[in-house]
Amino acid sequence: MRELEKMTLARGMIDWEKVGVAGHSMGAITSWGLAGAHAGFKREEGIRAIVSLSGGPYPFEEGVGQVKVPVMVMYGDNDPPMNRLCPRSLGYERARAPRYLLVLQETNHLTFANPVARDAGAAAELDERRSAISEYTTAFFERHLLGLPGETLDRAPSVSTVYAYELPGKPEVRWELAQ
Repeated sequence: MRELEKMTLARGMIDWEKVGVAGHSMGAITSWGLAGAHAGFKREEGIRAIVSLSGGPYPFEEGVGQVKVPVMVMYGDNDPPMNRLCPRSLGYERARAPRYLLVLQETNHLTFANPVARDAGAAAELDERRSAISEYTTAFFERHLLGLPGETLDRAPSVSTVYAYELPGKPEVRWELAQ
């Protein structure tokens, strides 16, 4: 990150002590590593929160408990894990509080990659899910990087199958769609 700080055109506009990292798929795995889940990665001290979008902690699952920053894990209910022994939910299950889990209904791996929808009906359905992805990611970073309330995080989105969170010193809050 320090090399980016030297190179960026936004020099002076970024608070390098309050960086949030969001990654999709392999980028999500990288975010786990940068936040301290893998001993082979140098933990970046300025990282204050991570969002894992459709990417489990594999192969860093044993080190998830070492991550000392707030974590949000998001994936779709139609998004099987890369390694069946390491489900996408494992990042949430092993993370320290504060931690958040959002599983979106009828959502697959590519929903998080923003592909072009083939028809208007599919686009409308995806837009609702993508809106939830954007809203919850933004609220998470607002709360954990900027100290804002992030009220969105206090309720489950209508397109979720599971929404859960745990804050330090408080019991887990969990909402699940009745099957």
